[in-house]
Amino acid sequence: MRKHLICMCALFLLSLAGLGISHHSVRQGEQITFTEHRVTGQLAAAEGLTINVSATQNGAPLYWETAFSPGQTPHTKVQLYPTRPSVGGGAVIPSEIREQIPDIFEGFLLEDTIYWIPDLRSDPVYNRFGNQAGIYRLPFTQEKLSFEALELLAPMPEQFELYQFCPLPGNDAILLLTVEKGLFHIRILDTTTGTELLSTPLWPYEEGWDGMLFGETFLLPMHDSGKFQLYARENHGCYCLRFAGQLPQETAFLPMYYAQPQTAAFDGTRLAIAGGVTSGMLDGPHSCGFSLAVFDESGTEYAGVFDSSLDLTDTELPDLYRLDQSWSPLSLHWAHPISP
Repeated sequence: MRKHLICMCALFLLSLAGLGISHHSVRQGEQITFTEHRVTGQLAAAEGLTINVSATQNGAPLYWETAFSPGQTPHTKVQLYPTRPSVGGGAVIPSEIREQIPDIFEGFLLEDTIYWIPDLRSDPVYNRFGNQAGIYRLPFTQEKLSFEALELLAPMPEQFELYQFCPLPGNDAILLLTVEKGLFHIRILDTTTGTELLSTPLWPYEEGWDGMLFGETFLLPMHDSGKFQLYARENHGCYCLRFAGQLPQETAFLPMYYAQPQTAAFDGTRLAIAGGVTSGMLDGPHSCGFSLAVFDESGTEYAGVFDSSLDLTDTELPDLYRLDQSWSPLSLHWAHPISP
């Protein structure tokens, strides 16, 4: 028993020592600053934009939450395990419920309704819909499902490859990304009526796909080469193409679309895109900095890369700090978005 107490005391003292070391690191990087490396344009094009950057100390539960607005001093909060806001989106269908849905291929639970795409449609529950390929929905009010309330929300082509199926922010529309006849194809559907708010082919499958960024008022499909198309939601609810663009071809920008954190915001006229940066773009094998580009219908208004002072805090331990990969470490917000 006495040995046990001695060991416990020793561990307690070691933990205090560890906290002391961590506290020293916190003091070194408490207020983060960013150094701009301009590629093109003027930073004034990003006036009214706030970039939120979340960085962490490797091996410790310490987080630096920094809000940075061009032309203003960044403000940093250092926290232990900060509370993360809910990002919305559909929930995973519980396994015991999923097992009751015949031929389910992909689906999600949104509030009190299950949305799914069946694969074979061989079960009798699909007979009254002519075994039609499509998106089906069913109210979810109890553990045992009643397929009498089953609805075909929207039909789909017989031949397609599914890439993405999820609700959009606001939960009033569904995003469906497929490959059809060798082309990437986007559909956005109203969750209540199934009305198509957008249906458009993009580019050939062979050209590659990088990802999709979206917010409550826009959708941004990204090409491997850095090309993008901006679709904005209009007053009538449908999505229309506003403009297309191309990220700068400098090395600092293209790699941000290869498994790096990325985010975007649209204020009605200006589109901002931010992404993480990797080894070779800034000093050190990891970086707490970011790249930023601002566009409008005329083209690229601004592009630049920002070093973080956290990267320079400890030159002997270059891996000590990095963007928080367990969360979306970058987010953008325009102060005065313009209504569609």
